[in-house]
Amino acid sequence: MSTPYNGTVGHSGTDTSRERAERKAGHIDEELDVVVDFLTRAGTRGLTVTTVKRAALTGDDNQLRLAHHGTASAALSILHKSGRIARLTERRNGAHIYVTPENIDGRDFERFIGNRVKAQIAALDETLAELKRLIGSSAPVDRLGLMLARDAVLAQMQELTK
Repeated sequence: MSTPYNGTVGHSGTDTSRERAERKAGHIDEELDVVVDFLTRAGTRGLTVTTVKRAALTGDDNQLRLAHHGTASAALSILHKSGRIARLTERRNGAHIYVTPENIDGRDFERFIGNRVKAQIAALDETLAELKRLIGSSAPVDRLGLMLARDAVLAQMQELTK
């Protein structure tokens, strides 16, 4: 399977994370298959990143690599982004629950949103808050333009979250 991160497992942006992503590129297919197998066996209960790490501790070398938080988290993110697994909106012990698509069982799940889009949404949120503040304190003649700007920001946010 080709990864959605330019042939790597993805990284958080730090040097150590980037180096780990490049180093692990040759093992990712096996690790992804192991995680899908774990999730398939977990059924509708699903797994969190913590339970994936715990399951990996009892396995062979392919599984043991998943005992590292960064590796387990990257595998779950890649599988979620590619649509091979789903992340439920419910949580267990403060962590997201992942299941295979056939085990969603009618529950709500989240679409994958990457860090870049999350940052764009956060910036638009700040702009929206500022526009709302300005609308409340501006003269009636200025409100229309500010409201049009607010509507444009809301439209951008909706487009990003489709």
